[in-house]
Amino acid sequence: MTEQPGTEEIATAAIARVMDDLKAFYKGQEDIEAMVSRARSQVTSFTSVEDLASRMVLNVIMGIVAGFKREPSKHREFDFDTLKTMPAWQVLAKDVHALRMAELKSAKVVRRLKRIDVSELRTTFYGDRILKSLNLGRRSMLKQTEYQELVGALRRLNFEVPEIVEPTRTEQFFAEEGQAGGDHE
Repeated sequence: MTEQPGTEEIATAAIARVMDDLKAFYKGQEDIEAMVSRARSQVTSFTSVEDLASRMVLNVIMGIVAGFKREPSKHREFDFDTLKTMPAWQVLAKDVHALRMAELKSAKVVRRLKRIDVSELRTTFYGDRILKSLNLGRRSMLKQTEYQELVGALRRLNFEVPEIVEPTRTEQFFAEEGQAGGDHE
């Protein structure tokens, strides 16, 4: 560390700034001190509070992104609405958004007889938010009209519409049996 008058005060102010930022958008409060301490130990020289804080932010972001690779679901611990308003953390905001989009894109919806099963979509961060915004409650089976409403919302948000997987042969068999049985009555 470059020793100069006020070095300890600079470090204290920078640490407080980074910790306050993290507390604003990160729900894993118990991890914050360790993350900031690790980030601080990686910076050996600095010239100002801003310099140290920005280097620490980069180190924290690199640690968080490495954590995403080990555990992709960690993105759920971030308040994205707050995170995206903080200029120093924009790189992290983009990573969190990309993870959430990949999660949404990987979700499948299944056609089950006359309904659409969106239970896998509901488990994604964005999928759950969109379904709630459409007042579809906690339901995972949607009517065709409700599914079309969901598709419209996804398209308005420029989100990719999940692929519809066709029913299994067993489901098709029982669907045909049900229809054939209804014709004989």
